[in-house]
Amino acid sequence: MAIQINGNGTITGIAVGGLPDGSVDADTLATNAVTDVKISGMAASKLTGDLPAISGANLTGIVGGISDFDEWYQPNQPSGSQEPITSWTRSNTADARHGVKGGVMSHNGSGIWTFPSTGYWFISFTGWTFLQYQANRYAQFRIMTTSNNSSYSEQASNGHSNRNWSGTGNGATYNSSHSQTIFDVQDVTTHKVRFDVNIENGNTQAMGGRNFTSFTVMKLGET
Repeated sequence: MAIQINGNGTITGIAVGGLPDGSVDADTLATNAVTDVKISGMAASKLTGDLPAISGANLTGIVGGISDFDEWYQPNQPSGSQEPITSWTRSNTADARHGVKGGVMSHNGSGIWTFPSTGYWFISFTGWTFLQYQANRYAQFRIMTTSNNSSYSEQASNGHSNRNWSGTGNGATYNSSHSQTIFDVQDVTTHKVRFDVNIENGNTQAMGGRNFTSFTVMKLGET
């Protein structure tokens, strides 16, 4: 069909896409010419994946950085093995300059820890020992996990010895160990963690305090 300019000011005969690129700009479009239906149709056919919600001038629904972390330490200095360690204090007092954010860990007093939410959790465990006048062949600090709220297995561990092998002398020995792991918590009612120390010489003490026997957890992402 030939292009025809009509007496009423209209033009007929222009095919869809017949205008050259750049001939229609935003000012050419009539007010409200682009309707919500058109926008929804374009979004459905051209955009994929989830978009953040828009509220006023701000974007919402965007989460950045680590959302949850928590840190605890053993406050006392017991002797011998603890399977698990049952006495803990959170490291977020004003003078400690340690932090806690988001969901926090909880325990039932018997040393069994529950995570605040499912996801991939980074777990870090540091243990210190003290022994005077004697020898200690090993002190093992273990991160123990369960996926059925019953049977625990070793997820990560590290250990050391107190080097006064002869058991003589008048000095004291201090040693430390560190272990870490990532635990996939698929269900907070069944996937739990505890922290054990297994010591050969029962006189060896697991040192307490914020800078000694302690653990840190951080949520890395969703499972």
